[in-house]
Amino acid sequence: MSALRIVGAVAAIIGAAVSLVLLLIASTHTPTFLLVMFIGWVALPFVVLAAGIIWNRISDRIRTVFSATSIVITLASIGVYSYFTFLPLATTPARSWLLTPGLSLMIIVLVSVFELLRHRADR
Repeated sequence: MSALRIVGAVAAIIGAAVSLVLLLIASTHTPTFLLVMFIGWVALPFVVLAAGIIWNRISDRIRTVFSATSIVITLASIGVYSYFTFLPLATTPARSWLLTPGLSLMIIVLVSVFELLRHRADR
């Protein structure tokens, strides 16, 4: 396993853990059912990244892309979640917790598709 893949996998694990801790800090009055749904939604991009890094059925090139994307998504998510946890918006505080995972998933898909298309063009 390459160093980038190890760093990417560790970043995905740390990103998920820190994001979930920040979510729990920010959600002091959230109903339990809604909190469980938020936990799943916030963790989803990190689960996708970790799966892409460790899954052996995809090419090394795509796993490298997942590893690099994992580092970027982790840093960006922790930054956004930290900002909105410690400086929450006056209205709709859940917005950042809904948009960040959605945007992260879109970035993961776009980067993966771009790399697949680039790989096919190189053939």
